[in-house]
Amino acid sequence: SPSSRFLNVFGTTETLSWIGASELDRPCTETRIHEFWGAKMSIDAGEVVIETQDLFSYYVGGAKRAKDAPLVFRTGDSGTQDANGDIVIIGRLNDIINVGGTKVSPEEIESALLENGLVKETCCFGVPDQWAGERVAAVIVLRETALDSAIAKKLLNEFLISRLSSHKIPAHFLFFKELPRSDRGKISRQAVKKKFLETPT
Repeated sequence: SPSSRFLNVFGTTETLSWIGASELDRPCTETRIHEFWGAKMSIDAGEVVIETQDLFSYYVGGAKRAKDAPLVFRTGDSGTQDANGDIVIIGRLNDIINVGGTKVSPEEIESALLENGLVKETCCFGVPDQWAGERVAAVIVLRETALDSAIAKKLLNEFLISRLSSHKIPAHFLFFKELPRSDRGKISRQAVKKKFLETPT
């Protein structure tokens, strides 16, 4: 309805609740969170950190937290904090691609690719490279499945040149009919990467 409000909500199981949210008043290309519900969010060494009284005690089979330990949880999410104090979540730290010592966010490349009308879905990740350590690989589901892959690669490469720095442009493109997903329906980056590495090129 016209009076409905949509919120982009952030939280973790370990903090037992939603931690923050932001109202969506336009198409969302990034996760921007304004903290509330009594928790404090900050950035430490590029990682989103949550301080809350509602922190879990321990993982099953893991060591219990000491009674005097700080009530702080390191989320594993990479992010920044803007001038208003809002947290901008970039992605997962373990998904960051290291291209010759320069950190590259796969989500940034995916957002750029999705601006192209040829692309229905995409998933990007790092693959080993002899000289740079890692290079960017992009797996793409095209809207026009009959389009020749060599032509699609050329068109997408030309499209990205004006939008991304050269080290962020995928060195490898591969086209799938569909992307592997988790049991919750989300694209599984690890499963896509595994399938990519197993596919002859």
